[in-house]
Amino acid sequence: MPKESMLQFHSYVVDEIRFRHLPASDTPQQFQLHPHFKRTTTAVKDTQYDVTLTIEISTLEDNPAPFELFISLTGRFTLLESEPLAPETKAAILQNNTAAILFPYLRATVSSVVSSANLPALLLPVMSFQDELPEETE
Repeated sequence: MPKESMLQFHSYVVDEIRFRHLPASDTPQQFQLHPHFKRTTTAVKDTQYDVTLTIEISTLEDNPAPFELFISLTGRFTLLESEPLAPETKAAILQNNTAAILFPYLRATVSSVVSSANLPALLLPVMSFQDELPEETE
């Protein structure tokens, strides 16, 4: 039987969605999106944490896009330590594993918002959260 994870995911909520369609005359048919991601970890109680992932897609002067988008969602997690974890191990779990769990929800929300705006579907690529994301800890 698989070992139970020390990280428990309880729920998530979409905090904010902002979408702005830009006129077609201002954007070319070919464009590249450069999403910016951010992650914030907030200690709620001794073992509970809120992790917020945000994505922002904005148009750039040298790379116009057909829309601007900002989405923020927050997940609630509990980290159960049967034995005390080294601070760097605990930080890695809270940064990487929680983001990997939340990312599919963010990805689906982005896709839903863009397709609801009657634009071609946008599916964010799968990401590795071992790489650095801007991090804020509260």
